[in-house]
Order: sequence, then C-alpha cells, then structure tokens
Amino acid sequence: SLPLEIHVTLDWHKHRRLLRFAYPLALTAPVFRYEVPYGSVERKDDGREWPGQRWVLISGGEGYGIALANDAKYSYAAKDGVFYVTAVRSPVFAHWEPMELDPRGDYPCTDQGSQSFVFRLLAGPAIGPFVAHQLADNLLLPPIATPHVARGGTGPRCASLLDLQTSSSSATWLKAAEDGQGPVLRVLEHEGRADTIALPASGDRFTAAPYELLTLRRDDHGHWYQSDGLEGRSRGDEPLQLS
Repeated sequence: SLPLEIHVTLDWHKHRRLLRFAYPLALTAPVFRYEVPYGSVERKDDGREWPGQRWVLISGGEGYGIALANDAKYSYAAKDGVFYVTAVRSPVFAHWEPMELDPRGDYPCTDQGSQSFVFRLLAGPAIGPFVAHQLADNLLLPPIATPHVARGGTGPRCASLLDLQTSSSSATWLKAAEDGQGPVLRVLEHEGRADTIALPASGDRFTAAPYELLTLRRDDHGHWYQSDGLEGRSRGDEPLQLS
C-alpha cells in the first residue's frame, strides 16, 4: 500500500500554548516504538511526552501496524489509544523554574510565525521497524538527480553504487575512513533478530546481532571486514568473512 502524505503549513502566534496533532487508534493493546539514534525503543502510553526521531511505529495485537514519519517534529505522547505529535510549543524564551513571570509582562515566546512540515503515514499488516525506517528514509533522503551527457556503453542503464542484501537491516552511513584508507559502511539491524548482511560484489557475508550497529571497512583488495566503532579492526589482521 502507498503511504498517506500530509503537508502542513502553520502560522502560529499563540503564547504559552502547546499544539498537538492527535491520531485516535483502533488497535488492541497498542505498543509504541520510537526511533532513537541508531535504534528504537518502546515507550509507555501514559500521556507523558517523550523525545523521538523521524518515525514512530504503533503495533496492535491484531498483527496490524501503523508507521508515522515526519521531517521536523521530534516529541510524541500516547494516552488511552490516542497518539500525539507535538507540533509547536510556545513557552517564554529561557524561562526556568522557580522564576515567576510578571502577568503584565510582554515576553518573547518560542515557535512563533510560519512553518511547514510533512507527515507520512503508512498502515497495514506486518509493518515493523524496518518498514518504518524505510518510510522515514524515503521522506527525508529522496533520490538526487544529476544530469549527465548521453554516451554509449555496454553497462546497465541503472545500477547501485552499493549492492547490499539484507532481511531486516539497512545501511545508515557510507563514508571515507578517518585515516583515509578506504570506505566505512555502517549497517543497522531494526527488527530485533539476527540478520545476514551480504555484499555480492565482493562475496563477503556478515551476521548482525539483534539491534546491532555493524561497522564494516573495505580493504585494498575490495573485500570488507568487520571493524569497531573507532574504525579499527575488531580482532586480528585478516578480514572477518563469514561464508
């Protein structure tokens, strides 16, 4: 199914007020999972506001899931079967307790003026964190078109710069190594189960543990080996290849 995309333009001039978008849910015992840096975490539906990142996944006992991604809002809450996205909040700038405000004072407040943002909503059976992550990636990391002069050749008209085969993991970062010796690839497992990471171009295969952020480096011969978070070899001097 295709996601529903909602474009919002808001011109806000309220002071000391909060605006939330509310999504009533027809799910039995919904479970709420919020994206966090390089992973995700379940949050209680107790009405408390929690920080999150680009996506939230709501799963029901019926095997039905609802994924919501957005490009600008990172605070959420849930209570009594309703999910909330905090759109704007307008406290006084730099106000802290126990300082008391003068009721007659004219204070500058946050989140004033015009702003635009986008929600992307996808619902259906068997929607998990992997699908929610893809939904957010497609919203915030659209393809970049680069014009080229037409030329002949025998290669494919379409190809990927990185051929990566996984079941529940995705590439989160491809960068040059800090020491300048080859690229570094980071792959995140989303679903909480072990996954096989295959790179067909080199024939290398690795196993990612549940929720693991796997760091790989490529050597001078085009093969990949497992690295640690500081981009050094995780053990030994040979590539860690799993056949």
